[in-house]
Amino acid sequence: MRTLFICLSIAALAIACEKEELPAEIEQTGIEGSYRLVEVLMDPGDGSGTFQPVTSDKIVEFHSGGTVTSNGIICNTSIATDSATTGTFNMQDSSITSTCQKLYFELSGNELQIQYPCIEPCISKYMKL
Repeated sequence: MRTLFICLSIAALAIACEKEELPAEIEQTGIEGSYRLVEVLMDPGDGSGTFQPVTSDKIVEFHSGGTVTSNGIICNTSIATDSATTGTFNMQDSSITSTCQKLYFELSGNELQIQYPCIEPCISKYMKL
């Protein structure tokens, strides 16, 4: 009887101590924050394209809950800040969905790169503020 009580106690303790998984919208993503546009890559078609520095006030912000906002059009490499954009992001496939087609991003440290659906590489590079 005592052995049964000890076994049941250990099982109950193990179940009670299991880590509770957070819902995806609450889980920390590591991407949350503001990013400023610093460089743009537009390859001319021969593979010789390189990132070129830009002067822009374009900011992309990733919010908890999976929303993304920008003070410019997020759907292309434009440096303008005359049209605000909103959308959602998904860390599972590193994508942004807005009024345009689905975009993909890469996050490496404080550097965020958003890739656009061009025939040749089209990428905007942002740095975390």
